[in-house]
Amino acid sequence: MAMPVGVSVLSFEDALELSVEQLKVGLESRYIESKGLSKPQMQKALIKSLSLEAPVVTQQPIVTQQPLPLTAKQQMELEVLKLRLQSEALEKKKRLHVEERKELHEHKRQALEEERRKKERGFREEREIRGGGKERKARGFRKETATRR
Repeated sequence: MAMPVGVSVLSFEDALELSVEQLKVGLESRYIESKGLSKPQMQKALIKSLSLEAPVVTQQPIVTQQPLPLTAKQQMELEVLKLRLQSEALEKKKRLHVEERKELHEHKRQALEEERRKKERGFREEREIRGGGKERKARGFRKETATRR
């Protein structure tokens, strides 16, 4: 339940200590009719509205409990568990490093392969440009000799 703007937070004890005028203002700020109510009735209505706004929280004393000391066996198990977790983390880190290196190597290999293909295409195109005229002449020569026979 939203509290109206300008309304201060009251405790149950505060409601019991308010004057009649303050009780009327507190009830009116919560849209509760106070006409014809006695002071105890206004206190009761205000306390009821307070309980609807926020639950009552009783503060329990905070007790800090010290952890019980571990037995030698428990300490050993804890150390083994820590070492196992560290080992697993290290293995995972190594695997990731190896995978990254493989990916990098594969990427470099693909780049070199692509570069080789481009050079090969360039050489082929250059040969076709240079040798294309000779080949056309040779084809023309073959056609001429074939028609003479």
